Amino acid sequence: FDDLLSSIQEAKPSTLAIWRLSNKSILDILKAFAAEKNDDRIYERFALKTQDLFDRLNSLLAEQERNNYYFSPTLSITNYSRKNEFSVIFGGKYATTPQSIPESLVSRLVNENPRIYTVSRSNPTNVDLPLNLRHFQSELLTDVNLGKGEFLKILNTARDEWQKWFSKTTKLVIYFTLGFYKGENPFMKNMITAGNFREALLESFADLDSNSWRVVVTGTDATRPSTYKDDTFEHRKKDKSGKKTKKTLLIPSYKIEERNYAYALSKLGQFYVIANAVMQLTGTAKRKRRKVESILKKVHTYVNLTKEGGNSFDYLVEHSTLHLHSTRASRLNPFKRLKKEETGKKSSSRSVDLIAELNLISRYLDRLETSLQDNFMVVRGISICYTPLHAKPWSENALKCTTMTPRLFVLKQIMPRLKNAISIEQAVALHFPRHRL
Repeated sequence: FDDLLSSIQEAKPSTLAIWRLSNKSILDILKAFAAEKNDDRIYERFALKTQDLFDRLNSLLAEQERNNYYFSPTLSITNYSRKNEFSVIFGGKYATTPQSIPESLVSRLVNENPRIYTVSRSNPTNVDLPLNLRHFQSELLTDVNLGKGEFLKILNTARDEWQKWFSKTTKLVIYFTLGFYKGENPFMKNMITAGNFREALLESFADLDSNSWRVVVTGTDATRPSTYKDDTFEHRKKDKSGKKTKKTLLIPSYKIEERNYAYALSKLGQFYVIANAVMQLTGTAKRKRRKVESILKKVHTYVNLTKEGGNSFDYLVEHSTLHLHSTRASRLNPFKRLKKEETGKKSSSRSVDLIAELNLISRYLDRLETSLQDNFMVVRGISICYTPLHAKPWSENALKCTTMTPRLFVLKQIMPRLKNAISIEQAVALHFPRHRL
C-alpha cells in the first residue's frame, strides 16, 4: 500500500489524486481495506466488501466536494426544489441505499417530484416503494424486435397519467441512463436500445406540445474530442508552519482515444439517434436533420463493424471507409474537411483521420444540443464513479490475480483513478445544471 501511495504522490504531473488522498478520512478507509486479512477467496463475499468500500468512499468524496470551491457550485444545486416534474427514468430503480448513478438519481427525484416511473431489468428487492413511484420491470428494451414496444408501453402509460392528472405546469421529463460497455456486442446494443427508444418516442409524443416535455441523456467524458484540454485544480492548504500554500493539480480528462473508440462511437451514436427524434418532434429544419442523418449513417456503418472486430480500433481502421472527402457526401456533411486542430497533428494516416472524424462528430453535438436545449440535454462532466459496474469486475479479476493480494489489486484500480473520479452525488447533480432549472 505504501509503495502504491508513494507512486501516486510522486507522479508527474501531479493530479487531483493528491488532493483526494490529502483527506485523512479517505486515506484511512483505503489503508484499513488494505490491512484487513486476505482470507476471503469467495467472489460473492469479496465483491460485497469491495462494494462496501465504494459506498464509504463515495460518501467521503461527496463530503470533500461539498466543501470545495471547484465542486460545490454544482452540488449546491441539489438544494433546489423541482416539484414541477413527472419523471420517467429508463435504467434505474429505487434503492434504500443507492449504489449507482441511476439509483441515486431516482432517490433524488422521488423526494422532489409528484410522480416517478422507473424502468430496469429487475424489480427492487426487500424495499417498500414510495407512494409516488411506480416501477416497470423489463428485459426487452435492448431487443431489436420487441424493444420499441416495451418503450412505447411505458411512455404511453406515463403520458396518459400525466395528461389526466397533472397540470400544464408539470413537465414530463424522460431520463435515458442506459449504456453498455461490456458483454455481447455492447456497442450494437447501445445503438439498438437508442433506436428502440427513438421510435417509441416519435410515436408516443407525436401530438404533445414541445414545451411540455424534455429528454435528458446520461453522458460520459469518453465522448469528448481527443483534443479536449485537461482541467486544472488549485490545491490550497497550510504547511507545518501554518503558512497557506497553493499547488496547481491536473485533472486528466477521459476523451476519444484508440482504446475506447468503439465505445465513444456508440455513445455518440446514442446521443444522435435520440436527438434526431427530438428534432423531428420539435419541427427542426429538414436541412439540419439531413446532416444528422448523414452522421448517423456513418456511425451505424462503423458500429456494425464492432460485431466482428469488437473493441479493436485496428480492425475498424482496416475495414472502415472514410467518406469525409466525398464530393457527394459533403453536400450533406457538416464536416467539409479534416482540420489540423481536430487531430492535434496533420492528417497522415487512416487512424488519425478516424479519430479526427469522431472529434468533429463530438463537437457538432455541442452545436446541436444548444439548438435543442429546451427539449434535449446530454449530461456532461461524468468521468468515473465507483459503482457496482466497477466493483464486480475488479473483484473478479482481483481473485484471479497471482502477483498481488486481492485487496491490493482493488486499491490499484481505485487510487490512481482518483486523478479524475467524482462522487455519485456529483454525477447526479450534473443532471440539473443551474441554467436549465
